[in-house]
Amino acid sequence: MRFGRATRTVTTMITVLLLAIAACISGSGPAKADVPAYRIAHVWLNISEPGAGAQSQYLGFMDSIRRAAGHPYRNGIYLTGSQSTINLMRVDLNAGNTTLRLWITPGDMYLRGFTTQAGATYYFNDFNLRQRFFELSDSPDAGLLPLPLSNVNELPFGGNYISLEGATNRNRLHMPISFNDLWNSLFNLAYAQGSTSGQDLARSLLFMIQYVSEASRLTDLNGTMSAIMLNRATHYAGLTEAHAEVENHWTQISEFLIAFTNGSNPPPVDSGPHAGWVRNINDVQRYVLLGKNR
Repeated sequence: MRFGRATRTVTTMITVLLLAIAACISGSGPAKADVPAYRIAHVWLNISEPGAGAQSQYLGFMDSIRRAAGHPYRNGIYLTGSQSTINLMRVDLNAGNTTLRLWITPGDMYLRGFTTQAGATYYFNDFNLRQRFFELSDSPDAGLLPLPLSNVNELPFGGNYISLEGATNRNRLHMPISFNDLWNSLFNLAYAQGSTSGQDLARSLLFMIQYVSEASRLTDLNGTMSAIMLNRATHYAGLTEAHAEVENHWTQISEFLIAFTNGSNPPPVDSGPHAGWVRNINDVQRYVLLGKNR
């Protein structure tokens, strides 16, 4: 699907709605913005023509996601709230009159499902998003849910990379990355209907995991995705091997970050032959923008 130039001006808006969150400030430390139990964070981005403004707004969008999902931890790195908290994050990607809603668990920043323009919701079969919706149906933020909850459907594959790459018949190293790929993925998902077993749907979800979840966590992915927002001609054939290795070791690097900050002497993390070792806080900074809490 081609992108129409109906609007010449970038009008990107970024908003985080965290209703009734009490800011907890300790001494001179920063306020925390972890999504509380039984609450839903809401972040959105209006996508328009690539350019310097669109790139700047995307970077702000990423920063808003990190601030919504977590709190400043150390050395400019954020840390998510607890993974055990029952909550959600809704991320809206708007393209003109089309909206794709993505559902993310903020404690680990995993994409769990999406809601189409028509209001149908589809979720990965390794996380019961339908149950999470019901758990949050009495939340003060329940109006953000895709009501009624009768049109919530399980996908025939999971959201982990083994399952998802199997469904796409393509791994991340061969996933094209460009503004056109973003645009096409958004519309593939926003207007999905009928069979959900096709490769195009799974490939679009794989792209959105990189564009939203991984880019909010990892420095290199943040840079890659922001680059395609600057220029339509920017194109990558896929992730580098180093990118994929850091993604695969995000949990271990996060554990190293927490242990190091708590004063213990954690062993270094071997992130892979291309990404290398994480031995100190400077190495963590080089890779990670948002760490995963326990």
